[in-house]
Formats: sequence, C-alpha cells, structure tokens
Amino acid sequence: MDPWVYLVPGTTTAVQLSHYGYLIPMEDVLLCLLAANDDVLRHHGNQVIGRTELQYNSNGAELVFYPSRSMTWNTWGFAIMGLSVFVNTFEFVEFVFRVSSRGELVQGGQGVLSSPA
Repeated sequence: MDPWVYLVPGTTTAVQLSHYGYLIPMEDVLLCLLAANDDVLRHHGNQVIGRTELQYNSNGAELVFYPSRSMTWNTWGFAIMGLSVFVNTFEFVEFVFRVSSRGELVQGGQGVLSSPA
C-alpha cells in the first residue's frame, strides 16, 4: 500500500500518499482537514492559490502543502477530499503526499501530514 494513489471521483485530481509514520490523534487530523477545507471555501474555486505554502495546525497534527504556481483552490479542495478518504479508510497516520491534476494546465504540489515536533 505504499504508495497509495486515489483518483477523486468525478475529477481529474489524484493524490498519492507514501512514507507512513506514527499515529496522530484523529480529532487533530480532522481539525486540520476542516481548516484546510474552510480555507478553500473562502476563495473562488478557479482562482490560482498564489501562495507557496499552506499550513494548518491543531494540537497534535500539522498539515503543510506546497502548491505549484498554477494550482487552483478547486484542485486543493479535491485533494483534501482524497486525504480524508485515506485517513477514514485506513489510519490517522503521518504521511507525505503529492497532488496531480490533468487538464489544460498540469497542476499539483506536495505536502505532509505530521505530528508537530
């Protein structure tokens, strides 16, 4: 299962997860994913993210993502859906992930879900 690849249904967005680590408290992971989703909802979906780093924290978890220059908020939102499927299907663990999307422009990025040091 390393790497695990998930194509988000109805989209061209795929997430690839690998390098699994320690367990992370479920509540903290869900709070990070919720904060990331709230960030997506505050922006226009087709708008390019325009930042080099997105960071979401909870007491026992940290989600950091480095989007490509062309990545949109829609694609990041779909990626969050894929990350949610993984943790709810398997375990709430640390991992590294990559996001890719097919379309007119190749979009993507990479990130990590981890326990804060």
